[in-house]
Amino acid sequence: MPPLRRSSSNFSIKSKFSSHGQSDNWHRQVSFEAGDQHPVGLGYVPNASFPWAALRRITDSYLIKKRGKNTVEDRDACLALLIKNHTAKDIAIAACGHAMSPKSVRDLLAGDLNIKLGDSYGLPSYLQAIIAANHVNEGAVSALEARRTIELMASNSTVRDLQALLQILINGVPANFLIHPHIQTLVGLACVKFSTQLEELRGQHQWRRAQIATEWLGNFVQRSVESLPENLDATKLLYENFPHWRAWANWSPDLTRVGRWELFSPGQRQTLSNALVLEGPDFVYDRHGTLREAVEAKGFIPSLTSHSVGSLVFEVGRGMAHDVPNMVHRLLNLVDAAVVMSDNDDTAILAYFCISQSVTNKRLDCLECLSHLGDPSISALVSQAYRARKETWGTQMAAVMRLLPILGVERCNSLRIAIGHDIASFVRGTLEELQKRLLSQLRSGQPSSDTETRLQACGDGLRNTPWLWPSLDDALVDLFKDWPSPEDVVCLQSIRDFAKTSSAGNMLDVVKKVDDYLVNCLVKRGTINTSTRILVRALIKLWIQALDSDRRLLALSVVQGRVITTNFRCRCLDQLPLLPDGFVHSLRNIIQNHDEAPEPACVDLTTLLTTTELSVVTCWRPVLNRMLKNRGEKLIDYALSNLKAKEWLQFLLDLRQIFGEEVNSDATTSAPILKPQLHRWANNLDGYLPVISQLEEDARCGPTVQCILAGGDGLHGLLEDTLERVLLLMLNVEAHSKPVMMAIISLLKRDGSNALDIADALSSLGSATEEGLDACLHVIDFVQNKTREVAEVVLTGWLQAPSLTVLDQKALESVAEVLGIRPSSKQDWSEAGLEVVTNYLDAEYADLFAEAQRLEEMRFLLKSLDPQGTSQLLASVGIEDSSAVDDALASLPPALISVVEKVDDLRVEMLFPLTHLTQPQRLRFGLGMAQSLYLHFVVADDPAFCLHLDSEMKGKRRAGHATSIHDPWQVIPGGEGPDLPICQGHTSPAKYHLSRAISRHLTDGFKSLEAVHVLVTAVLQDLDKGCITCGRDHGVKVKGPTTCSNAVCRNAFLSASLEIHLCQIRQDPAAVDCLLSMVYSAASTGNMQLLPNCPFNNTATVLQILNLLPSMSSLQNSDGMAEVIRGYNPQVEQLLIWVCTACRGFLSSAQGNLRIPSFPAGSHQFLLSNHSPEHEAAFSRHISGWIGSAQTRVLFHGTSLDRLFAITCQGLQVMSHTPLQANGAASGAGVYCATEPSTSWSYCGAQGVGNWPQSQFSNFRVLLGLENAGPGVGGGGVHVVRDATTLAVRYLFMMPASIGAVPVAAHITPAMSSVYASLRSGAL
Repeated sequence: MPPLRRSSSNFSIKSKFSSHGQSDNWHRQVSFEAGDQHPVGLGYVPNASFPWAALRRITDSYLIKKRGKNTVEDRDACLALLIKNHTAKDIAIAACGHAMSPKSVRDLLAGDLNIKLGDSYGLPSYLQAIIAANHVNEGAVSALEARRTIELMASNSTVRDLQALLQILINGVPANFLIHPHIQTLVGLACVKFSTQLEELRGQHQWRRAQIATEWLGNFVQRSVESLPENLDATKLLYENFPHWRAWANWSPDLTRVGRWELFSPGQRQTLSNALVLEGPDFVYDRHGTLREAVEAKGFIPSLTSHSVGSLVFEVGRGMAHDVPNMVHRLLNLVDAAVVMSDNDDTAILAYFCISQSVTNKRLDCLECLSHLGDPSISALVSQAYRARKETWGTQMAAVMRLLPILGVERCNSLRIAIGHDIASFVRGTLEELQKRLLSQLRSGQPSSDTETRLQACGDGLRNTPWLWPSLDDALVDLFKDWPSPEDVVCLQSIRDFAKTSSAGNMLDVVKKVDDYLVNCLVKRGTINTSTRILVRALIKLWIQALDSDRRLLALSVVQGRVITTNFRCRCLDQLPLLPDGFVHSLRNIIQNHDEAPEPACVDLTTLLTTTELSVVTCWRPVLNRMLKNRGEKLIDYALSNLKAKEWLQFLLDLRQIFGEEVNSDATTSAPILKPQLHRWANNLDGYLPVISQLEEDARCGPTVQCILAGGDGLHGLLEDTLERVLLLMLNVEAHSKPVMMAIISLLKRDGSNALDIADALSSLGSATEEGLDACLHVIDFVQNKTREVAEVVLTGWLQAPSLTVLDQKALESVAEVLGIRPSSKQDWSEAGLEVVTNYLDAEYADLFAEAQRLEEMRFLLKSLDPQGTSQLLASVGIEDSSAVDDALASLPPALISVVEKVDDLRVEMLFPLTHLTQPQRLRFGLGMAQSLYLHFVVADDPAFCLHLDSEMKGKRRAGHATSIHDPWQVIPGGEGPDLPICQGHTSPAKYHLSRAISRHLTDGFKSLEAVHVLVTAVLQDLDKGCITCGRDHGVKVKGPTTCSNAVCRNAFLSASLEIHLCQIRQDPAAVDCLLSMVYSAASTGNMQLLPNCPFNNTATVLQILNLLPSMSSLQNSDGMAEVIRGYNPQVEQLLIWVCTACRGFLSSAQGNLRIPSFPAGSHQFLLSNHSPEHEAAFSRHISGWIGSAQTRVLFHGTSLDRLFAITCQGLQVMSHTPLQANGAASGAGVYCATEPSTSWSYCGAQGVGNWPQSQFSNFRVLLGLENAGPGVGGGGVHVVRDATTLAVRYLFMMPASIGAVPVAAHITPAMSSVYASLRSGAL
């Protein structure tokens, strides 16, 4: 029994006697008195030393001390509360139970003190409490109940829980006993545990261990359970929790057998499980001693042939069902024998024969034979032969092959009878399968060596097993008579692999022969012809004798070749091992290459055979003869085309040496190359070999040499005589006539059809003069490289040449005869012929002109490098040199010819259109209405130029005419840039800009007119892109002529002609008037800060000079505006230049679409196209970095006229908290702007007294239209712009001071936004 543990419980009863002080004292006294003792001690007997009386006294004393009059119910409740609150319930009951009513004690045990069913932790303490209650209050717990409780305590600590618990139930445990539900629960749990243990042993077929574990159960049933009624609790509990307890109780196995089976390994038991189960319990009927007995008792239906015994199936003949028990007995004996043999193969084959498939007498016979033989090796082979059917073929086949000779031994007769049919069926099926597989692999090109090897090995085994032949097909037995040896199969596989991987090329015929031979030997006889069989056998013999690759490759080539018969090939194979290695190597290469290059192979074999002994020649001569016949005339053509004359003659000589008299016979069956006539002619050519060799060196004479070497009868039977005549003429040829004679003889045709004409021509050439020979060469050249018509014209011309002799003319006619042409007359020429000749002459003329052009380009290049030297060189050879202008014009591309005009030998004039310029651009650059620009250019080492507008020529002679007088600017290397005016006409910023650009280009010297034209065109395309002085890119497009930030450029521009600066007076006098009014108003304040970069020290001087000026409209139309201004005062010129250039932007009157509608009558509008390049660049950066719905916004700013000049020159500045602050800065420092013009209008100061007397503007107020590219601060339509670079002044609206209202933003903002967008896009 586990050690007793005291635990507290939760109680629901409360009493009025629950005095904490007294009860605590009681608990301490009781615990102290009991110590660690309990009612039941060791050995599960009453504890004699337990302090029963002392505990009672403690309780009695406790009750006496309680005040008041207590009833029985009150006392029971009080003591029950003490018991429930005490840790050791058995001790508490021993102390209080005597003073309580029996019912109160039993209710407490059945209720609050009871434990959960199956609680093994609380059960010992609860059982002690029951026993204590019996001792102090027998009315609550009887003595019998206490005895059963002690038995339960003892059974719960034994090993055999179930047996002891069942005995308690059999002894009697009434339902009203407190332990009744607990013992039933314990019996159920013990049944499940015991059943699980037995099922594990059953699954492992550990029958001996299971028998030992259940032995008591059978005795117990016979002794106790069967003598009691069926409704006994023990029986019910067994059936509920241990369903097969009867089977285990009735089980009576053969102990000797199951003990022997213990020697099986777990794997063997698992293998034989279906047989081992027969000696196990009867789980079918639960009443027989074993499953085997149950099956036998059931009996078998005689009409059936298949009977199930457990998981086994026994097959017998019809009506032989009574034999099944005997088969079961035999099977179990075999299982016993398998234990004795103690080998895995015995159990495996037993399982294969009788477990994995149905059990038959035949299979039992086989197993009994194996058991009788007692030879583990034979059992292993039989096992492998049968079990390996589902494994690898090799394992099974190897076992069968080893088993076949064993089955032929006399002592194995019974085994052979038992399994012979199966073995024969397997062998037959295996052979058929291998044969089918081999055929399939050979057809599909898959590897077949493994199948061939297995098939040969299988057949080899069957050849030595004649007892099996009656079971095989006759065709298969017939194969065994000529079955290939393993060495032959390996040799054939080696031949095939060598052929497939050979570098000799296509050896598919060899592969096919080997495959066919293997099929004939291993699958079906008669599938190949006799020649193939003989050839393959000869190849096998050679393969065994010759191990070197050369002989093997040569052997494959001999077998592969089709040019000789099988007998010849076999003879060659037999001789190969005896031939020298060098000869074999050469022969192999020749035969190997024959299929791809048969003609070279014939030549090479001929040469090779002349180097060996007669016996070898005799063997291989038929091979060569067959090769020569097969190639026929193609061999002759090849030899003539590829062999030199000396090689050809040697080749024929070698053939005569090999074939001897066969060459001299006229047999029609001989190869063409062996014809006697060919060899006789070859003998005649020996004396002409030097001539023929010379002809070979001439690439034109290929057909000629072939014709000479081939000889023959020709068309008229006199070809060889004619050829010999030709060779004699060439043998004695003179040096001066050799070129033309070589040209003529090269025309000899391959068939010799024109040999007679060639001979006549060569004969006549020998009498011609050198001029006649040259004429012949020209005619030959024209025939070969020109058309026939042209050649005939040339021939006719030469024949009419008076310098030619009669013999020359005869030679020409002979050559013409060879060439197939004749002299022509006008009557002979057709229209087509005339056209051909005309086209030829035209082409010749074109070539002459092209050559002249090439020479002219060369002259021009030389002059560009050394003009004087080139002129002297031309003069020395009598060629007139051209002028510099002509050279320059000659280099012009075609596209510029129409825009460049020569004036004289020194000058040209270029025309440039100005139609692409917009009206604002014309205004800004002083071009007026001009549509074209003329560049007058002097071509010289130091070039000069001047510029003119077409509008300047009205009523005058056009600039550039020879009679016009020009004073161009001459460009000197290292000199200064041009300063206007240059030559005639008005000056302008555009002319200044272009002149500076052209001068910079020409500083390094004149290159070409094209380069000048490209430069001027580029500048005109982007007039407002760069600095007007140095041309440096501003980085942003400005809308007017201005300089970069470089002070050098600024000073250079200020020192330019007055006409340049005052050009705007002619173009837009109102804008200049506005500027002067701004200056006058600013000077009237006396504040020089409002006059940036002013050249004068005080405002009084400025006012004084301004008062001297006339109105701008009077100056606009004056012819000599510069002279008029200089006539006033030198300071007047200085002032005007400063006023017109101080603003690096451009101010102009707003005209046309640039004028904003809705402004009141009498208003003036001016557009400030741009500020300085630096300000515009900063403004552009703000546009690209500003994220908004539009790129910029329209704002307005009010100011006074005196501040306007500084704003125009410098842009709006943040003047908050400076002396120049005009109004407050309520929202902080910044430029204050508004979205509504009316808001800014209130800040527009009146013009006041600062009004220039000559101005057309009087009593005006100024409103500025702004473009904003950044955020502003403020509200209510007011923007405080912190960064002034985000603002650009675009419009100056000058309105009469007396107007009552200004336009609303909604009426003017869209038009202003459109103008701003056009300025940004470059459209203006």
